[in-house]
Amino acid sequence: MFEWSFAGINTSLPGAGGDDCVNYLPASQRLLETLTITGVFAYLSIWALPRLTFPAFILPGNPNPVRQGLLVIHCIVFGIELGFKCATESLLWVLNPCHILTILQIIMLACQPSLLANVLFRLQMHMLNGPLLALAFPVLNTRQLPFEWTVYFIQHLLLLLIPVLMLDQATVYSVEPLDDVSWSVLALSLQILYHFLILQPIALLTGINLNHMLCPAITDPFAGPHYRVMAMVHQPSLILILGKCISCFSLSWSSSPWPWQTPPMMVCQTTADTSNSSSSSVTSNPGKLHWLNSEPESEMMTLAATPWCWSDLFRYQTYVCDRQLPGKSANYSTGKEVPKHKLNPELSPADEVCRRTSSS
Repeated sequence: MFEWSFAGINTSLPGAGGDDCVNYLPASQRLLETLTITGVFAYLSIWALPRLTFPAFILPGNPNPVRQGLLVIHCIVFGIELGFKCATESLLWVLNPCHILTILQIIMLACQPSLLANVLFRLQMHMLNGPLLALAFPVLNTRQLPFEWTVYFIQHLLLLLIPVLMLDQATVYSVEPLDDVSWSVLALSLQILYHFLILQPIALLTGINLNHMLCPAITDPFAGPHYRVMAMVHQPSLILILGKCISCFSLSWSSSPWPWQTPPMMVCQTTADTSNSSSSSVTSNPGKLHWLNSEPESEMMTLAATPWCWSDLFRYQTYVCDRQLPGKSANYSTGKEVPKHKLNPELSPADEVCRRTSSS
C-alpha cells in the first residue's frame, strides 16, 4: 500500500537496506536488545516526567521578526527536502529523527509563546546529537540529485543554529537549570523508544535501514555485531552533555541581550523596617544575582534572577519580584485597577510580573 514511499530507494547501496542489512543481526540478539533497552528507557521516562521543571510565569509575546524569519527559512529548506524525497520515491526517509526534529522546531517557531513552545524547546535542546553526528559523519551515498548534498548540510546546520539563536531565559525559549537532568533523560528516553518501537518495526517490514536500526552506517566507527549496544553507551553520554554545553555556550555568548531578546527582568525588593513604617524599593543591575535576604523584616519571593547567571546554575530562571507587604505600596502601581488575569499595557514586563504575583 505504501510502496510508493520507498520504491525509489536503492537497497543495493551500502547501508541503505536490503536482505544483507536485515540479516546483519540474529533475530534473537535483536529481540534481546529491544526488550532490555526499551524496558530501561521506559522506566527512565516514567522517572523523569514528575521531575520536569517549567517557567513559573509566561508573558504573552510580541511578534518576533527573527523567529518568523527562521520559521520561513526552515520551512523552505524542509519543503525542498520533501520535494527531493517525493521526486525520488523515498519519502520513508522522512521518519528519520532529524526530519522529526525539523518538524518539532517548525511547530515550536510557529506557535505562540506558551507552555507548549517551552516544552518543545527544552526537548529539542537535548535532541541535537542527530544533527551533530550527521555533520560529523555524513551519509550521502543515497543522495543522487543536484543540490541534495547542499540541502542536507543546510538543514542540519539550521537544526543546530536555531536553538542557539532562540535561547533566552526571559522568554518561553528558556532552558532548565544546569543541575536538572530530567529534561535530558526524558528527551533521551523518547529518542530511544522511538528508534526501537517505531523505526525498527517499520525498517524490518520494508527492508529499509531507517536511521541504521538494521545495520550500521558506512561511516559508523563502531560497526560490528554489537554496534547498537555501543550506541547505547556513547549516544546517552552525548545527549546528556551536548544539550547542557549548547545551553552554556549560547547563554555566555548572548550575555548582553541581542536586539530581538526581551530585556533582562528587573528585581523589585520591598523591605519592611520595624522601627520605621516607610518602605524602600531597590532595583538591581541586570546580570547580578540577588540572594534571599535572611533577615526577618525582609520578605522577597524569588522566581528567577536575570536572563542567566553562572553562580546559581540557572536555578532562578524566570523573574524576580517582591511579595508586597501589608500596608505597603509598590513602585510598579499605575493608579489604575486592572484585574490580575489581564495585561496592563502601561506596565513593563517586569512590573507586570510583580503586579500579578504580589499579594493585595
